Amino acid sequence: MSPVFPSMRSAFNSAWMGFFPVLQDHCGLFVLKEKVILFNWSGHGLVDLPAYDAFLSGRLVQHELTDEEIQKALKSIEGFPKP
Repeated sequence: MSPVFPSMRSAFNSAWMGFFPVLQDHCGLFVLKEKVILFNWSGHGLVDLPAYDAFLSGRLVQHELTDEEIQKALKSIEGFPKP
């Protein structure tokens, strides 16, 4: 069986879910009727690993969008509902 590498977000969420009951029990910050904690383990991290490697080795290139690209992107989402 190959090892599982969670994405950074999933790893953080997993750690938080382990800490959540401690907050509930000791601090009384959250009052839950149910004792089930459900969260989504998203991603496997395999896509992240080459990106981390590129970042740590200085191979990432800074890319800035031009004003024209930004305006084009904003125009493409004009019809979508706004939060």
